[in-house]
Amino acid sequence: MHAPEPAAASGKPTTRLASSAKIGVALGSGASRGLAHIGVLQAIEEQGLQVSFIAGTSMGAFIGSVYAAGNLQRLGTDFRAFDWRNVAALLDPVFPRSGLIDGQKVARFLGAYTASRRIEDLSVKF
Repeated sequence: MHAPEPAAASGKPTTRLASSAKIGVALGSGASRGLAHIGVLQAIEEQGLQVSFIAGTSMGAFIGSVYAAGNLQRLGTDFRAFDWRNVAALLDPVFPRSGLIDGQKVARFLGAYTASRRIEDLSVKF
């Protein structure tokens, strides 16, 4: 899948991926800390790598779905403008049901970045 190259100027060996290699990324949870996934995916792209598959849990699934829909840059720009009012607007508490929030507001927010497309229709396998 990859072939080692001679050591770079830094003295560290580098690795070149075969042109047929496919890259998969798994993103974890972490609430607002999960927003760091945006920067990680942008850094991968800046290196000229193309993600073929993406998976995630909780915030990682949220970010992964937006990436797979091709709207990561827009989401990053929008999140940088968020304040506590924007975050509070996404919360829809439901006591004493099985969770703390219903999730309908978050689902509508996510739909704005995925165009509510079917998972099978996303540009990256999710």
